[in-house]
Formats: sequence, structure tokens, C-alpha cells
Amino acid sequence: MRYTLAFAALAAVAVATPTRQPAKRDACDLEPLGSGPPITPDDDTTFLDSPTLASLALNAPVPSGYAQTFSNLQGSVSSTNYVTYTTMDVYDPSACAAKCDADFGCNGFNLFFERDPVLAPGDACPNPSSTTTIKCVLWGGPVVAANAVNTGEHRVQFHVVIAGSNGYRAKKNYGAKDLTALGYCPAKYFGDGAIAAPPSSYLGIRTFAVGALDTELCAMACNEYNDYLFQHPPTDGSAPVTCAFFNAYLQLQNSALQYQACTLYDQPWPASLATNYGTPRSGDNYTITSSYGYTHQIAGQCT
Repeated sequence: MRYTLAFAALAAVAVATPTRQPAKRDACDLEPLGSGPPITPDDDTTFLDSPTLASLALNAPVPSGYAQTFSNLQGSVSSTNYVTYTTMDVYDPSACAAKCDADFGCNGFNLFFERDPVLAPGDACPNPSSTTTIKCVLWGGPVVAANAVNTGEHRVQFHVVIAGSNGYRAKKNYGAKDLTALGYCPAKYFGDGAIAAPPSSYLGIRTFAVGALDTELCAMACNEYNDYLFQHPPTDGSAPVTCAFFNAYLQLQNSALQYQACTLYDQPWPASLATNYGTPRSGDNYTITSSYGYTHQIAGQCT
């Protein structure tokens, strides 16, 4: 007998926008100097239109293990699960990727140039000279063009702006946890496709509002499904149809994170069936990313 699970457990998701948060300085105190190219004439429009900054962004190599999600935008990412940021000496995606690799919660990063003041703007220095800061911002949530909406701010008369903004996501999301202790075989990576298995194998779906993939949530859903079956066995004496496999992935709506999905199945399915890449619907574009499959050891030996 089959017990179908189809409900959502949605929670609020915080959205963070990283901003420069130095120690508080009095007006006209010195601000940190950036290491990026000086831009002349020294104004916001010239910075935004700089061919030097655009060339550095457009010609930057994509780091190994990452996919580029956007290039040379004039906004930085404002998304879920902000991790941290650091200033860089050079515009180097590989150096920024190394920082992401070293942080368990990082699933992507945003590298960009920011026009900052050399003095803390105030009444006596409302529009000081600028310096070019190179920022590497790490994210646990999606780094996509739709989230690159932070275009800067005004500090008195000084205009902070963004240029040469590149986004990268890790090809293998670190949310794919080792779930051996919960009874699961090692994860299989399905990329940007969800499993399209025969409907007869489908047991249900559970969705979560998250900032980054957390496969443990899916393992708990699969285990809860089985616990319910064992506590409420079929009255006809037949064997319960247990959850033997789940597919965890992130669903995006117009490139913005919508939710994490956990689809449950009664048997394991291979990567060759990970052919559901999403679909346009009602004027919106729904896509899949960070897709993983886990087989429960109840299904047999791990392979």
C-alpha cells in the first residue's frame, strides 16, 4: 500500500545585502584604499562606463569547479544566505573561489569593483575623491543575475556604484551532506536536472523555504514517510511501499530561488533520468539547479 505525501513546510527566508561596515569614522576621516585601477575623470558615470573595468570582468577566467552565472553587470548580489566578504588585491575569480571552497556554507560568489570614497563623506568633504575597491562576496544562496540588484548608495554627495560584477556558482553544492548516519548511500550529483521517473514510482514531494540546499531536510522527510508507514501498516496485510530514494534540488523562478524540493520515490533512479530541467509557465521561467539523488539503504547495498 502506498501513502502519498504532498505538502509544503515553508518558512520565512531572510534576504541580506552585504554593505561596507568599517569601524565607525568621523566625517573626513581616512577610509581604506582599494587596490583596483584608478578611474579618471573621477565621477560615477565614468566609473560605470570604464572599459578597463569591463575588460577585466569580461576576460576573467572561470575557476575550476564553478559555472559563471553572469558577467560585467553594474549591480552586486542581494540574496539569501550571505556568508562573508573580503577585499582583494587583484580581480581574480580563482582567488575568490579558493575562499568559497574553504567555507562549508559557500555555494557561490560575486566578484566586483566598487567606487568608494577615500574620506568618510561629511559636511566638510561631501564628495571626496574615489578609490576602486575589489570585493569578493561569498553566498550560500543563488548567485544569479536576477539577484544582482544592489547598485550602490549615496553617502552625502558621494555616489557609491558597482561595475564589472561577475557571478559564479559551485557546480557541486556543498549542501549535499553525508547522510550515512541517517541510513543513506553517498549522494549522486544530477546537475541542473531533476528526476523524471515513471509516475508509478512517485510517492510525493515536500518543499522548504531555504537559503541554500540542505539535503538532510529531504532525508528526514523520507524517513518520516517510512516511520508513518511502519506505525500504520496496511490493513490488508500487504507490504508497505517505502521511500527508497529521494531527489533534492533547488527550484528557481526567473533565476531567483523559489524553494528546495524533496521528491520521494519507491526505488532508486539513475542520473540518466535527471531530464526535468524546468519549464516556462504563465510568463515565468522555472528552472532546476543543485540536484542530488540519495538511495536509502533500505533499498539494498550502496553502489
